Amino acid sequence: MKNKNTVLYVVLSGLLVITFLWGYGQYNKNKQYNIYLENQYQRMFADMVVDLEDIQSHLAKTIVSSTSNEKVMLLSDISNLSYDAQEKLCQLPVVGPQLLKTQKFLSQTGDLSKALAQKNLNGGILNTEELNTLEELHNYSNEITKELIVAQRYMEDNHVSLHAMNREINKELGATKVNTDNFAYMDERIQQYPTLIYDGPFSEHIGNRNFKVGGKEISEHMAIEKAKTFFNYKKAKVERVDHIKYMNEESYLVVLNDGKNRISSAITKKGAHVIWMLSNEKGLKKKIRREEAIKRAKAFLDRKGIKNMATTYYMEYDNELVVNFAYEQDKVVVYPDLIKVKISLENGNVLGYESQGYLFNHKKRDLSKESLIGERQAISRLSPRGVVESSRLTVIPTDAHGEKLCYELKVTYKKDTFLIYINALTGMEEKILQVIIKDDGVLVL
Repeated sequence: MKNKNTVLYVVLSGLLVITFLWGYGQYNKNKQYNIYLENQYQRMFADMVVDLEDIQSHLAKTIVSSTSNEKVMLLSDISNLSYDAQEKLCQLPVVGPQLLKTQKFLSQTGDLSKALAQKNLNGGILNTEELNTLEELHNYSNEITKELIVAQRYMEDNHVSLHAMNREINKELGATKVNTDNFAYMDERIQQYPTLIYDGPFSEHIGNRNFKVGGKEISEHMAIEKAKTFFNYKKAKVERVDHIKYMNEESYLVVLNDGKNRISSAITKKGAHVIWMLSNEKGLKKKIRREEAIKRAKAFLDRKGIKNMATTYYMEYDNELVVNFAYEQDKVVVYPDLIKVKISLENGNVLGYESQGYLFNHKKRDLSKESLIGERQAISRLSPRGVVESSRLTVIPTDAHGEKLCYELKVTYKKDTFLIYINALTGMEEKILQVIIKDDGVLVL
């Protein structure tokens, strides 16, 4: 019996040692991998700072340049640098609200630069308002770059990783060990930068910066009730209510807590219009199919009285699905009138809602088809190398105030798919987007 106990003791001890050695090996591997990831993140962060410095420099050169050819080259470079910096920012493990507007700033700077470069190519000259906008962008990019450099030096001097910075950014208000003031300052400054054009290809068209919503002014209490009933959080407690200005519209920021999740929403003081809502609820496991989630998003809009919305694009990530809807008038898809709905793929709950495109742009449009070129004529403007798969009429956003009625032609070339927009009045090619179909959604570039 004693020998058996001894053997058992030796076996268990051996297993314990093996388990310890395996666990220690896994710990070291994980540590090395985290170090590798952090080095990659720091490199991308440094590259992003360089991109922003170049954007600032190119904006200044564009303002003082006197030739159209030079302006085209500079604006094209700014556009590419903006998209490159935005791509790096999206890959960093810093996802707090302090950087959301930085991402939008880069996207809009890229879009505006591309539009102005095209204007110069077509023989146009930048007017005073456009030059003033570029000057404002230069000033803001200068401030953003300075804050990023300060943050970069802080992380280097204090041996703080970007993961640690991200944890502190997303903590609740209170004492923190890591200084995130630079990121918060960036967000505060970017809230003041001028509204430009849509954030991405027909995804977040902002429209007329001077547009004002209508309706009677509401109180804080009415805003709270609106937030609770609109998203069915009737029993949630109020954490705070702030007075904010969103796109020049006086609004309430209402933060609710249902005991499990925090729900934030922006509601206009005039008319009690819900601009956006975001819940921090996370889907732990995918239980709902994508098609069912799209149906639930559409049903949510229907319940709110928002009718005639067509599904355009969608993206799935972290067990959540974000669906883009555009208004449809007389079988014409109106991209500027956009609404986004985020659905949990675990339980089908609405986790996010954004209606600024629809809210600030929606109206009855004159879509008379009498003077339009025909579909065949539009298709004839295409390269013969592409194969036209489908065609439909759409309204697309152009610059900060414009819209154009176009034929949206879905064209395939070899294994690639494109959306080509031909002006339905002039026959001019207005825009080309590449469609990327992935397992997690449909993107346009």
